[in-house]
Amino acid sequence: MQETGEKIPENKDSDGLPALARDPAVLYKIKLDLDKRIAGEDKNKLTVLVEANTVFSKDPQGAVITGASSAGKSHLLNQTLGYFKKLGLVKDYTRITGASPDRLQGNFSGKILVVQEIGGIEAAQSKIRVWISEGGLHLLTTEREEKTGKIKTAEMHTTGIPVFFTTTTSVQPDQELLNRLMILSMDESEAQTDKVLDFIVEDVSTPNPLTERKPDEEIVAFFAESFGSKQVADRVLIPYAADLKKIFAHKKVEARRDFRKLCRLIWSVAFIHQHQRMIVAQKEKMPAAEKTAIGRFIVALPVDFYMAWAIADQTMRQTLLGLQDRAIRALRCFQPSKAMTARDIAAAMDVGQDLARGLLKVLESRGFVLCDESTKPYQYSLVRGEEKDETSRISNVLDDLSEFGKEKLDSWLNDNGLVCVLDIPDLPLDPSEAFVDPITGQVWSILNGENTHEKYPLLTRKTVSSENRAETSRSDDNRLGQRPLLWLLDLGEGA
Repeated sequence: MQETGEKIPENKDSDGLPALARDPAVLYKIKLDLDKRIAGEDKNKLTVLVEANTVFSKDPQGAVITGASSAGKSHLLNQTLGYFKKLGLVKDYTRITGASPDRLQGNFSGKILVVQEIGGIEAAQSKIRVWISEGGLHLLTTEREEKTGKIKTAEMHTTGIPVFFTTTTSVQPDQELLNRLMILSMDESEAQTDKVLDFIVEDVSTPNPLTERKPDEEIVAFFAESFGSKQVADRVLIPYAADLKKIFAHKKVEARRDFRKLCRLIWSVAFIHQHQRMIVAQKEKMPAAEKTAIGRFIVALPVDFYMAWAIADQTMRQTLLGLQDRAIRALRCFQPSKAMTARDIAAAMDVGQDLARGLLKVLESRGFVLCDESTKPYQYSLVRGEEKDETSRISNVLDDLSEFGKEKLDSWLNDNGLVCVLDIPDLPLDPSEAFVDPITGQVWSILNGENTHEKYPLLTRKTVSSENRAETSRSDDNRLGQRPLLWLLDLGEGA
């Protein structure tokens, strides 16, 4: 605590934490800084950010960024990870050989491993998978002694799980690797291309080129000083996890993987907001837990689900289906009783036939379409589409979370033998009542569905574009659009 009368720096709070650590709009403010270096791709860059921040935790995450050549995959990844590069946490490789993971012989806990193109790890993919799943690699090999020339056995150990990122242009990357990572698809729309072109115009016509736009030092300080020694806990508990299970009502084998991915995304959002959440510990670990972060847990609130879904609704849809965005677009071209050819799909998507054929092979391998090879050209027919009840299942979950108040939280604490170590601090916005949309900067109430923007004077007012208004509409045309969160919450268009 600051001594009485001691002046508190403007970018610090009374506990000496960076002001952003207690700012409910922290994700939105980081997005605004990333906007200076990345055109569009708001959801992808924030997903990369919250996944990267798990480098400070005991449960590191990661993602594969997919998209066509020149879509900006490496640029998005490198710019978003710029904060962590300044802290020396990123190990960046263009490619790695099949033997290299075994022979690294280092501890990768607290590190971010980046391989710029998944093709650069083809020979090492099986080892990367084991590394991510098992927490290390242990090799027993032979080597020749330098002095005697004799052969001897040697053990090599690569330990610790890194946060792992890579990119790919492939429409069908290694499925086993995707099972362990989030799938992000670059926006390849004409609207996004227009944003990129405007960005290039600004880059080459103003005295502030892209190469001179650096990560905000206040945000770098936030990551450096809010975690590590200032960390209040290193694990997250989700008390409403049983409600989230309803999203995966189909009970397919893939649900085991996808449910954990959704929980991990909520986990990541809560982790970055840990100085704004309740911190608990098991009763038998007290009073030791009052003095150290070891053995403490961050309690994820419903707002962490809302923010996670606002950031990654498209990503989760891809993850739930096991398909990239391009493959989902191809799937949506089908009608139940109409067969289509690669040429039909190419025309409907305005892409080349080679790409269309590749996407159809992916859909066939995943069991979404059936190929009739007795005809020339091959005819593809729909076997199953997107889960039609996805929207209703998510809506039911939102209804349940809106009722998750203090009484249910106290019951969950008691049932699990947990006690509060640090309560939610005094914040300009109560996270049990409202949250800041990390994409638009608007403040949404989770109690009455009203826009409460005026209640948060510290947040610079941001006018929602007509495009965003359309996305948050509750009309039938938009219910399955890119941002179902707001209409599911029965929110209006805002101020």
